[in-house]
Amino acid sequence: VVEISEAMVEAFALATGDRNPIHFDITAANRAGFATVIAHGDLVAPLANELIVREFPGIVLLERSVVFKRSISVGSRIRIEANLTVVESSPRGEDVYHTMMFIIRYLSAVGKLCISSNVKALLITQAAHTEEKVSGIVG
Repeated sequence: VVEISEAMVEAFALATGDRNPIHFDITAANRAGFATVIAHGDLVAPLANELIVREFPGIVLLERSVVFKRSISVGSRIRIEANLTVVESSPRGEDVYHTMMFIIRYLSAVGKLCISSNVKALLITQAAHTEEKVSGIVG
Protein backbone atom coordinates (compact mmCIF):
# COMPACT_ATOMS: atom_id res chain seq x y z
CA VAL A 1 0.00 0.00 0.00
CA VAL A 2 1.32 3.41 -1.01
CA GLU A 3 0.06 6.79 0.16
CA ILE A 4 0.15 9.46 -2.53
CA SER A 5 1.32 12.43 -0.50
CA GLU A 6 1.38 16.13 -1.27
CA ALA A 7 5.18 15.96 -0.98
CA MET A 8 5.31 13.32 -3.75
CA VAL A 9 3.12 15.45 -6.02
CA GLU A 10 5.19 18.56 -5.32
CA ALA A 11 8.48 16.72 -5.98
CA PHE A 12 7.11 15.31 -9.23
CA ALA A 13 5.95 18.75 -10.35
CA LEU A 14 9.35 20.22 -9.51
CA ALA A 15 11.16 17.49 -11.47
CA THR A 16 8.88 17.60 -14.53
CA GLY A 17 7.57 21.15 -14.61
CA ASP A 18 3.98 19.84 -14.65
CA ARG A 19 2.21 22.38 -12.46
CA ASN A 20 -1.29 21.77 -13.83
CA PRO A 21 -3.60 23.37 -11.23
CA ILE A 22 -5.74 20.18 -10.92
CA HIS A 23 -2.84 18.75 -8.89
CA PHE A 24 -2.65 21.69 -6.45
CA ASP A 25 -5.81 23.80 -6.44
CA ILE A 26 -9.15 22.36 -5.30
CA THR A 27 -11.13 24.95 -7.31
CA ALA A 28 -9.31 24.01 -10.54
CA ALA A 29 -9.78 20.33 -9.77
CA ASN A 30 -13.51 20.86 -9.15
CA ARG A 31 -13.88 22.80 -12.41
CA ALA A 32 -12.24 19.88 -14.23
CA GLY A 33 -14.76 17.47 -12.68
CA PHE A 34 -12.73 16.08 -9.79
CA ALA A 35 -13.86 16.04 -6.17
CA THR A 36 -10.40 16.97 -4.94
CA VAL A 37 -6.86 17.58 -6.20
CA ILE A 38 -5.47 14.56 -8.03
CA ALA A 39 -2.04 12.99 -8.45
CA HIS A 40 -0.20 13.11 -11.74
CA GLY A 41 -0.83 9.88 -13.63
CA ASP A 42 2.83 9.70 -14.58
CA LEU A 43 3.79 9.94 -10.92
CA VAL A 44 1.69 6.93 -9.95
CA ALA A 45 2.22 4.58 -12.92
CA PRO A 46 5.96 3.91 -12.30
CA LEU A 47 5.47 3.06 -8.61
CA ALA A 48 5.23 -0.65 -9.54
CA ASN A 49 8.85 -0.55 -10.72
CA GLU A 50 10.03 -0.95 -7.13
CA LEU A 51 8.03 -4.18 -6.76
CA ILE A 52 9.47 -5.67 -9.93
CA VAL A 53 13.07 -4.60 -9.27
CA ARG A 54 12.94 -5.86 -5.68
CA GLU A 55 11.82 -9.30 -6.88
CA PHE A 56 14.20 -9.42 -9.87
CA PRO A 57 17.38 -7.41 -9.17
CA GLY A 58 19.10 -6.36 -12.38
CA ILE A 59 15.93 -6.48 -14.48
CA VAL A 60 15.63 -3.90 -17.26
CA LEU A 61 12.20 -2.43 -17.99
CA LEU A 62 11.74 -2.18 -21.75
CA GLU A 63 8.16 -1.08 -22.43
CA ARG A 64 5.11 0.14 -20.55
CA SER A 65 1.55 0.74 -21.67
CA VAL A 66 -0.78 2.50 -19.26
CA VAL A 67 -4.56 2.99 -19.13
CA PHE A 68 -5.93 5.53 -16.64
CA LYS A 69 -9.38 4.39 -15.46
CA ARG A 70 -9.94 6.61 -12.39
CA SER A 71 -8.13 9.55 -10.88
CA ILE A 72 -6.15 9.11 -7.69
CA SER A 73 -6.66 11.82 -5.08
CA VAL A 74 -3.69 13.36 -3.33
CA GLY A 75 -3.57 11.88 0.17
CA SER A 76 -5.22 8.61 -0.84
CA ARG A 77 -3.78 5.15 -0.47
CA ILE A 78 -3.48 2.70 -3.33
CA ARG A 79 -2.62 -0.98 -3.53
CA ILE A 80 -0.36 -2.11 -6.36
CA GLU A 81 -0.53 -5.66 -7.70
CA ALA A 82 2.07 -6.99 -10.14
CA ASN A 83 1.45 -10.33 -11.82
CA LEU A 84 3.98 -12.04 -14.06
CA THR A 85 2.13 -13.49 -17.04
CA VAL A 86 4.77 -14.61 -19.56
CA VAL A 87 8.38 -15.70 -19.42
CA GLU A 88 10.25 -16.55 -22.60
CA SER A 89 13.84 -17.72 -22.07
CA SER A 90 16.51 -17.95 -24.75
CA PRO A 91 20.13 -18.98 -24.23
CA ARG A 92 22.81 -16.69 -25.67
CA GLY A 93 26.29 -18.02 -25.02
CA GLU A 94 26.95 -18.08 -21.29
CA ASP A 95 23.79 -16.09 -20.57
CA VAL A 96 20.07 -16.71 -20.70
CA TYR A 97 17.77 -13.84 -21.69
CA HIS A 98 14.34 -13.92 -20.01
CA THR A 99 11.71 -11.69 -21.58
CA MET A 100 9.00 -11.12 -18.99
CA MET A 101 5.53 -9.56 -19.19
CA PHE A 102 3.79 -8.15 -16.12
CA ILE A 103 0.22 -6.98 -15.65
CA ILE A 104 0.08 -4.19 -13.09
CA ARG A 105 -3.10 -3.07 -11.32
CA TYR A 106 -3.38 0.03 -9.14
CA LEU A 107 -6.40 -0.24 -6.84
CA SER A 108 -8.10 2.34 -4.64
CA ALA A 109 -8.61 1.76 -0.91
CA VAL A 110 -12.03 0.26 -1.73
CA GLY A 111 -10.62 -2.01 -4.45
CA LYS A 112 -11.62 -0.04 -7.56
CA LEU A 113 -9.25 -0.23 -10.51
CA CYS A 114 -7.59 3.17 -11.05
CA ILE A 115 -4.74 2.32 -13.42
CA SER A 116 -3.84 -0.76 -15.40
CA SER A 117 -0.46 -1.25 -17.01
CA ASN A 118 1.46 -3.83 -19.01
CA VAL A 119 5.22 -3.94 -18.56
CA LYS A 120 7.75 -5.81 -20.69
CA ALA A 121 11.12 -6.45 -19.08
CA LEU A 122 14.37 -8.30 -19.65
CA LEU A 123 16.32 -10.30 -17.07
CA ILE A 124 19.71 -11.73 -18.03
CA THR A 125 21.10 -14.60 -15.96
CA GLN A 126 24.15 -16.78 -16.30
CA ALA A 127 23.20 -20.18 -17.73
CA ALA A 128 24.68 -21.93 -14.69
CA HIS A 129 22.42 -19.93 -12.32
CA THR A 130 19.24 -19.75 -14.39
CA GLU A 131 17.33 -22.48 -12.58
CA GLU A 132 17.66 -20.86 -9.14
CA LYS A 133 16.91 -17.33 -10.43
CA VAL A 134 13.91 -18.23 -12.54
CA SER A 135 12.40 -21.27 -10.79
CA GLY A 136 10.25 -19.02 -8.62
CA ILE A 137 8.97 -17.18 -11.68
CA VAL A 138 7.32 -20.08 -13.44
CA GLY A 139 6.85 -22.46 -10.52
